[in-house]
Amino acid sequence: MQRNKVPAPESTRVITAHIISHNHWDREWIFTAKYVNRWIPPFMNNLIKMLEDQPTYKFVLDGQTLILEDYFAQLTPVEARTVRRKIKKFVAEGRLMVGPAYLQPDWGLVSSESLVRNLLIGFRMGKKLGGVMKAGWMLDNFGQIAQAPQIYKGFGIEGAFVWRGVEMKPEELKSEFWWEAPDGSRILGIYLLDSYRNAMVLSLTKEIALERIIAHTRVLAPLASTPNVLLMNGYEQVPWPDDVLPIIEQFNREHRNGVRCVQSTPEEYLESIRRHNPELPVLRGYFYSGKYMPILKGVFSSRSKLKQANNRGQRELERWAEPFATLAWVFGSEYPREKLEKPWKILLLNHTHDDVCGCNIDAIARDMKDRFTEVYGRAYDIAENSFKAIARMVNTTRFPNAVPIIVFNPSPRLREQIIGLSVELPAGLETFSIKDGEGKAVGYQLAGREEERTDMYLFAGEIPSLGYRTFYITPGEPEAVDAPEVRISEQDFTMENRFMQVRINPNGTLEVRHKQTGRTYRNLGYFEDGGDCGDTYDYSHPQQDLRVTSLDAKAEISLVESGPYLARFRVELHLRLPKSLAADRRSRSAELADYPIVYYVTLTAVSRRVEVRTFLRNNVKDHRLRLLFPTGIQTDHSYTEAPFDIARFPVEDEPVSEEIPGKLRELMLAGRYTAPINTRILQNFVGLSDGTAGLAVISSRLNEYEILQEQNTIALTLVRSVGWLARQDLLTRVGDVGPHIFTPEAQELGDHSFSYSIYPNAGDWLEAKPHTESEAQNLKFRAVVTDVHRGHLPEAFSFLSWEDGTAPAAMRLSAVKRAEDASGIIIRFYNTHEQPAQGRLRVNGKALKVSKTNLAEESAEELPLQDGCVAVQARGKEIITLKISMELQEPMNGRPSGATRMAFPLVIDPHLPPVEMPPVITLQEVEAEIDRSRALENMLQESRNLAYRLEDEIERKASRDLEKLAELQRVRTLVATLTRQHYESRVSSLLNEQLYWISQLESQLEEIGEELCWARTKKRVFEYLSNYYEKQLQNHR
Repeated sequence: MQRNKVPAPESTRVITAHIISHNHWDREWIFTAKYVNRWIPPFMNNLIKMLEDQPTYKFVLDGQTLILEDYFAQLTPVEARTVRRKIKKFVAEGRLMVGPAYLQPDWGLVSSESLVRNLLIGFRMGKKLGGVMKAGWMLDNFGQIAQAPQIYKGFGIEGAFVWRGVEMKPEELKSEFWWEAPDGSRILGIYLLDSYRNAMVLSLTKEIALERIIAHTRVLAPLASTPNVLLMNGYEQVPWPDDVLPIIEQFNREHRNGVRCVQSTPEEYLESIRRHNPELPVLRGYFYSGKYMPILKGVFSSRSKLKQANNRGQRELERWAEPFATLAWVFGSEYPREKLEKPWKILLLNHTHDDVCGCNIDAIARDMKDRFTEVYGRAYDIAENSFKAIARMVNTTRFPNAVPIIVFNPSPRLREQIIGLSVELPAGLETFSIKDGEGKAVGYQLAGREEERTDMYLFAGEIPSLGYRTFYITPGEPEAVDAPEVRISEQDFTMENRFMQVRINPNGTLEVRHKQTGRTYRNLGYFEDGGDCGDTYDYSHPQQDLRVTSLDAKAEISLVESGPYLARFRVELHLRLPKSLAADRRSRSAELADYPIVYYVTLTAVSRRVEVRTFLRNNVKDHRLRLLFPTGIQTDHSYTEAPFDIARFPVEDEPVSEEIPGKLRELMLAGRYTAPINTRILQNFVGLSDGTAGLAVISSRLNEYEILQEQNTIALTLVRSVGWLARQDLLTRVGDVGPHIFTPEAQELGDHSFSYSIYPNAGDWLEAKPHTESEAQNLKFRAVVTDVHRGHLPEAFSFLSWEDGTAPAAMRLSAVKRAEDASGIIIRFYNTHEQPAQGRLRVNGKALKVSKTNLAEESAEELPLQDGCVAVQARGKEIITLKISMELQEPMNGRPSGATRMAFPLVIDPHLPPVEMPPVITLQEVEAEIDRSRALENMLQESRNLAYRLEDEIERKASRDLEKLAELQRVRTLVATLTRQHYESRVSSLLNEQLYWISQLESQLEEIGEELCWARTKKRVFEYLSNYYEKQLQNHR
């Protein structure tokens, strides 16, 4: 067949078009893993056959090993062994690329340590299968973090392929760049300007496959820094690998116009760039630009409950379960390796970019909730068992008649705190005092007593870093204690300690005066609600929005804890909010609902922060509720924590480009922003400072913030309620970013709770050290109650502590765990400062050897160890991993006795007022989705009929009429589009029919179940009565 010639690139150099065959595998997105995993065996069978039939074929398994784990799980042991042998052979030949990661996470919404564990598990699995692909594969995560190059280099990976978020000036645009981390680590970045699917399914377009290769090469060549361009031959969940080798062979045989084509691997492509030693732009910082590519910032707050559960699970594993299991192991307990690996892998399953981002169907969100619950439960059990094991080794014989309490501190710094505890005391212990291990009286504040249970706030004082201290509840009258107190005025609604004064205003906002700087911050913590006509990917305001704030509200304020060590006020507000969007989605509904919010404002005698715990009952839809903190601070940037970093971000909105630069017009731009979107990811804290004074908000449960230019107000997103996975009618975005599926549970109706604190401070963030204050907020001390017993451990102990130098202020702990090879302890931290930091790290215990390793835990150099201390030096922003070989103590005999138990923290009951809750889904909404699907089906059939008529006409004429052929392809494209839309609407209608009818059935079962219980009870009652009266009747006769 005669082919239309496409002009070659202007350059006379020979261009090599590298085709990388791959398959992007979304384990959970539109379907749950239960269904998606069923597609793996046929795909893998097709791939294995392709690799066997074509000895030079190469394929990338999406940079993750999870697909193979899911594959093996569906095979019999015999089948799995056979397949593993084949896979090992292909990997050894360099034709099948596995790893480097366990799965494809979102890099911004998860913790530092989660990113490391993802690669550790991926490397371990890849090595067992014959080798690991040494290339970062970041095809679809929604933005890139600054420390990604350093993390990759920590695993020996020198290059990465990225798509979303990268930004260069149009005149400087290149498809390659040096990607430099804040510590100076540098890797080669490959910018997928033309997406990860520009050369997808070439074998299904054989008639134009060669033209496609030339066309994409022509577009990409001017943007390339070397005579190499990248064509990505893959898409999402394609059932078979693309048969591209015959096409490549034909291309090289027929085309002699300065382009040759090869099938490559990621590592081969990286090497082809390096070989030319090109001059490349150097990119640093965070890649979250949505000018030309869809970055989808709304995922920072979609399905916020799942993100809260993720934060909770990560902290439980990283800062409680692993460190204290490690301490218990050093002291003589068994290390629960398998018990720890299980929750880690379950947690990571929820970190895939479509999962943790919340852009998925409701059924997946329900599965994620169950997994997060399991993660937290497993991790909490490990931590509890470790506390108990350590407690049994502590010598508590100082006071024979006492009830010992051992308080644990997970921070690598000495900390003091007022800790709320609920403990069971022996009967008859009416009055008591509390002493420390030196016999000194310790202050406490009673919060309530009921039989043996006593609720109190313990003035714990200073607890050793990553360690514990023992206290003793002894019989007798409470002793006087010389300790700081908090002062309260119930009439003025004020609380005051030596650091600040807090006043609660009539509208519920806070006025905070910071004593050191003299700054007063007003109207802190007011609520703002606006409409949201967006989807799980992005926020979008309606054309006619109605914004409601609490500034004009009248709050009900009452004192609930009156000191002397802790004061707390309860505040109740009621907003009147539109129930949903209007039917046309252009404005908010005129129908209003009562929206109750209850929060507790707490100040302790020793805290530099005022803490707030907020509860609300979300009973309206299609809205975004935010919490606002006007700071009045003049600065051009905010700071927040990010993986292995404290990041600076500009306050000003990112400008939006009205026109797409000429260089980009022929590229695959799936979507872009049409309005400024300046929301950012929040991890642990966000703050502003003018260098003299600052204000930070610290939170363990919130994930999104924005700095509003009026008064440089910090805005934290509490709830973003939307009802669609994706839509195409947003005012803030254009383009197709996902399936149009109705997701009513993404409205997040029901009860929510949030904890955060307001931290006024002096100086800049270096002086304020918000990362250390965030540990005081997010890692409250825990305690166990035990009995009097002998042990080989002292009453107080610190496992790790920093001494001298700048390290104590600069270093942020990431991990304390047993090494992967079980030969020592891994301690990981990073330097939060841009300047180098140094100091001595003391390891209390019998340390034998200390080595500095990379993130893969491969030793690089041994460090001198002197008197239990090791000198540590870190470049600015450097991640440091130390491996410490310890002399382990003799295994402990027996198990902790039942006398050792957790002292549970005090729980706040919000007493939220009852409100009318809307149904999650209605029959009318289900019927609307069915009608939408039917309408699309009719449109699809009409388009198919038109395509049949055109095909028949072209065939009858038996001539190559280009106008008719073009028209036919337009109609076929329409058929394909409508087919996709029809299937999406069918999925949507089926999922929501299932949700509706299951909820109806469950409601009926609940109702019938209660009636059945009464019926069974009444049956027995009447049997007893019947038997009684029958006997009475017989006796009477």
